[in-house]
Amino acid sequence: MNDVGIKEFFLNSDHELSILHDEGVYRHLQMKQPNTNNMWYDIVTYPNNLVISGDMGCCVFSRINDMFQFFRTDELSINYSYWSEKEQATSIFGQNTEYDRSTLPKYLDMCRNRWVKKYVPSEDEIEEVDESLDDAKYIISYFRHEIEAYDFLGEIDEYSPLEKIIDQNYWELNFTKTTGFQEWRLYAINHAIRLYDAEKYKGNNNDVTR
Repeated sequence: MNDVGIKEFFLNSDHELSILHDEGVYRHLQMKQPNTNNMWYDIVTYPNNLVISGDMGCCVFSRINDMFQFFRTDELSINYSYWSEKEQATSIFGQNTEYDRSTLPKYLDMCRNRWVKKYVPSEDEIEEVDESLDDAKYIISYFRHEIEAYDFLGEIDEYSPLEKIIDQNYWELNFTKTTGFQEWRLYAINHAIRLYDAEKYKGNNNDVTR
């Protein structure tokens, strides 16, 4: 579910709001879809903190005294980068990033093509490198963690044909990608606050204090 899909999900969500506690910045909201626990979540706030927990992982955010004010928007939307910077803790389940299996093969291909263009090697040299690349791509297809990618590059030595093509600045590479969990949780927070405001201030023509 990409960002557009997640937003569309919450625009059409049938999550129902239950306000379990509401005393100043001390709040406990529960969001559940009818007749299922799928994608349920709780939001708890106390001074300077907001905790979201439930079926899509658990995160703690901290920025200002009333975190509803921090996450409140005029329409359903998120500020992914800025809001994520305020995250203090994340559960093991539903982490924000995961290993991107496509990065290392793409990097090796880029190094190979740059080497060919810069040094114009012989056909025999190119064939030797290409055979090593094929072997390497088979090995790295089993990698599941970014440390494996860094270790693989670090173990390429002078006896490997790949040594002549690898950029030694590979430590600057990022072998992870964002998951849908963080976008989902941020939209979930924003959506819950919008339902909370609609319930608490219904019949009130004044704008919610921001």
